[in-house]
Amino acid sequence: MQIRREGPVYTLYKEKTPIGTARLEQGAVRVEIDPAWRRRGYGSYLLKELLRHNGGLDPKAETRFTAPLPADDAARALAEKFDFRPDGTRLVRRRVPDLSAVGLCHEFLTAHLAPGGFCIDATCGNGHDTEFLCRLAGPQGRVLALDIQPRAVEATNAR
Repeated sequence: MQIRREGPVYTLYKEKTPIGTARLEQGAVRVEIDPAWRRRGYGSYLLKELLRHNGGLDPKAETRFTAPLPADDAARALAEKFDFRPDGTRLVRRRVPDLSAVGLCHEFLTAHLAPGGFCIDATCGNGHDTEFLCRLAGPQGRVLALDIQPRAVEATNAR
């Protein structure tokens, strides 16, 4: 599948055949899929890609989108699939991301570790957590990172 953009119109191609379009107009999105290709997820795919290309589908960021109330059952079903809910005269989609296990740990450590401390990263891997701990410990703190894999230690040292 391929998506091509021409101005405000995004066209979805399957095997070089256009099967649907999405249009951005005045802050609204209109998705149309060729009737022969409906009910196969292509509308959802096109909408997700449109949001992703325009910065609206970042799973790590809080988002709020609004849309007009749906005019028919198909539009209502698509809106519900993407968690849009009626709010007065519009649909609203609010998303607060769930933290990953790493994100949850980073949030906890940020709240509980003071600069100048001593931290240990017992599996330094590629060095991402070691780098995070170094920022928390600050210039006065210390971080000891180790790993049984020489490649992991080399990657962390390079970082």
